[in-house]
Amino acid sequence: IDWLAKNIYFAESLNKTIRVCKSDGRYCRILINQHCEHVVSLVVNPVIGRLFWINRSPTSGHEILSAWMNGENIEVLQSHDLDAPTGLTIDYFKDNRLYWSDHRLNYMESMNYDGTDRALTSHSSIRSPYSIDIFENHLYWLSKNSGTVNRVDKHGRGVYKKLLDGLDLVEDLNVFHELKVPRDILNPCSNSPCTHLCLLKPDSLFECACPESTQLIDSDLYSCDASMEEPLAEPLACKCVNCWCWYNEAGVHSKCHKGWSGDL
Repeated sequence: IDWLAKNIYFAESLNKTIRVCKSDGRYCRILINQHCEHVVSLVVNPVIGRLFWINRSPTSGHEILSAWMNGENIEVLQSHDLDAPTGLTIDYFKDNRLYWSDHRLNYMESMNYDGTDRALTSHSSIRSPYSIDIFENHLYWLSKNSGTVNRVDKHGRGVYKKLLDGLDLVEDLNVFHELKVPRDILNPCSNSPCTHLCLLKPDSLFECACPESTQLIDSDLYSCDASMEEPLAEPLACKCVNCWCWYNEAGVHSKCHKGWSGDL
C-alpha cells in the first residue's frame, strides 16, 4: 500500500502483471508486464518513490527487482544465491534498507535499496522464515512450517522470542503501528492536478496516469479521457486498543484481550 499517495499496488498471477489502483479500488491499470511470472512478494516505498518485488521465474530464475512507482526504470537488484526467497520488508529508519527472507536456507538478508551492501542476518533460531516485517530494532517472521510468529534483533543478535504458535494455513505477516513509517514526509501528490491516478517517482516527483484502456488528453499531462467515479466508502475501522476485532454485516465488533477491559 502506498500510504502517502493513497494507491494500492498488487501482482496479478493470471496475467503476470503488477497493477496499481487508487486505495479504494478505482482507476486500475497495468503498471508492469515483465519480470512478473511468479511474484511472491511486493512492497512499495513512497519515501523514495520505488517499488520492490520478488519474482520466482521458472525460466530466468529467482530475482529481486526494483522500479519507480510509475513503472519506469526496472532494475534487477539481486539474482544470485537465492534459493527460495519469499518475504520483503523495508526499514524506513535505516536508510530505507530492504530485507528479505529465504525459507529454505533458513536466514534473512538485507541490502541498500539500490542493491548494494548485501548482508546476511543469521540466527540459530531462524527456521523457514516465510513472511517478514520490521519494526524499530526487531525483525518479525512467520514460520509457515511450524505455524509460529517470532521476533529477533534485526542484526541477528541476542535471544529470539516466540510470540505466537499453533497457527494453521497462515501465509502473511504484517506489523501495524502508527510509528512504523515516517510521519513528516512531503507528499508530492497532495495538491497534484491529476484527474485520476497520481504515481510517485524518486526525488519527490510525481506522474499522472490513467485507468486501463484510457490515456492522457493530447498536450495535457494531467487529464485523462476517462470518466470520473465517486470515491468508495472507507472500510470499517477497528479503533479499540488491546483487543481483537472482527467484522460482519452489523458492523465492527471487539473483544478485549485477557487482562484488559473497557469500551475501547
